[in-house]
Amino acid sequence: MNIFIKIAEGAGSGAEFVCKNYCQIARVIVFVKKIMNIVFFIVPMLLIVMLSLDFFKSAISSTEEEMKKNTSLAIKRIIVAIILFLIPHIINTTASTLEFAGVKGAKLYKLATEENLDSDIFNQLEEEFPEDFDIQESTNGASGSNQGNKKVVSSSTSYKLNKNYVVIGHCSGVSNCSKINNYKIKITNKAGKNISNNNFTYKIDNKAIASVSTDGKIKAKFGGKTNIYIYPKNNSNQKLKLELVVINSIYMKVKTTKDIQAKNINTGKMETIKEGVKGKYNGVVLSKGESYGRGNILKVGNNYYKVSHNDVEPYDYNIVDVFSIKEAEEFVNSHGFKSSTKYLFWSSHGAQVEYMFTGSKGKWKSTKINGKNYAIINTGDLLKYGASTGVHLNKYIVGKRQYWTGYSMDVMPKKHDGFKGFTNPWHQYGTGKRRPASRGCTRFMTKNGDLQWLLKNNKKFAGSRIIDY
Repeated sequence: MNIFIKIAEGAGSGAEFVCKNYCQIARVIVFVKKIMNIVFFIVPMLLIVMLSLDFFKSAISSTEEEMKKNTSLAIKRIIVAIILFLIPHIINTTASTLEFAGVKGAKLYKLATEENLDSDIFNQLEEEFPEDFDIQESTNGASGSNQGNKKVVSSSTSYKLNKNYVVIGHCSGVSNCSKINNYKIKITNKAGKNISNNNFTYKIDNKAIASVSTDGKIKAKFGGKTNIYIYPKNNSNQKLKLELVVINSIYMKVKTTKDIQAKNINTGKMETIKEGVKGKYNGVVLSKGESYGRGNILKVGNNYYKVSHNDVEPYDYNIVDVFSIKEAEEFVNSHGFKSSTKYLFWSSHGAQVEYMFTGSKGKWKSTKINGKNYAIINTGDLLKYGASTGVHLNKYIVGKRQYWTGYSMDVMPKKHDGFKGFTNPWHQYGTGKRRPASRGCTRFMTKNGDLQWLLKNNKKFAGSRIIDY
């Protein structure tokens, strides 16, 4: 059963705790406070009366011993009264000390014994101890979620994340990648009010995948998955969990060119990596591929190391598993990509597949290409041709023209549609393997009919935005 403790009175309004987990403490506080108020009213009067009797007895006593006895008794009564009046001060000092140390019952005591509390105190309590208390604020004729004339301001569980599942991208060295590399965690209370991120602490399972600042800003560092845990600073018992997916562009398989000393990102320890050790690198390393970023983290087994691109050399591409439909949809929706048509395309360089979506900004849904969830593509092969397809988040659209015997489509900058000046066409000769293989264009398989299907529907796709990443 909930216990209501009135803690504030105003002109026609007040507020109450609805105590759930600390009701025994609440009962004691209310009972003791009432008793103490009565005692503090009665004791001074009793003390005056009893001291008067003690002094009167001393004045009329016939022996010196009896006078001393009455005087001693009077002094004891005064000492007891002083101690009694010091008790609240001692309790308040103790409560403040315990509150500073994070003891929740002390916070309850302090708020239950203060007077003239306002809504800022209620909001503070709600933010600090959301799972322990409800606060109900009485109103005169106010509407909303109410019980009689009581408006419910908070309940037993308070905080929630704006998103529990976030997908961001990683591509270093490219100026427009900041749009997809970052995300700021948003936290609200049950009433939907934004809570300052500085009131929380953040812990991430894998520090190599991303970093989290003290104000809840996430920055991608390496493609992969990890969890972030968010704790209210004054309540480590409550925990929020955010699932983070970092989608990467082109990564490479590399080997070290010499013995190096490198910092293990998750342990913080310096370790020796021998020459010739192979691993996965979060960039293309080659200077001619800087549109993707040259990287700075080497993954060897399950360990991640801070390693300069000058200390490694590439020998192959690190093509990741195809991203799920859920991951693909969250990626294009969370970053606010839009298109001038109801279609949107994403050329995933990291997985070497093409996704297609229907809908609008923030509401994109994956749709099939020629009956499949994605089409296999080949982007620019830096290792063989020294040519990259590059990262283009808002530059390219599907063109209107078809050329090269009907097996290719123009894909070119916005407001430009013609053969001259095309830079990144979609066309045939795809290998069917998820691996860079072109001289800079995006190749599709012709034998499986994917490109023909796109050409057949070119009129409705023309003008659609393409995310090249």
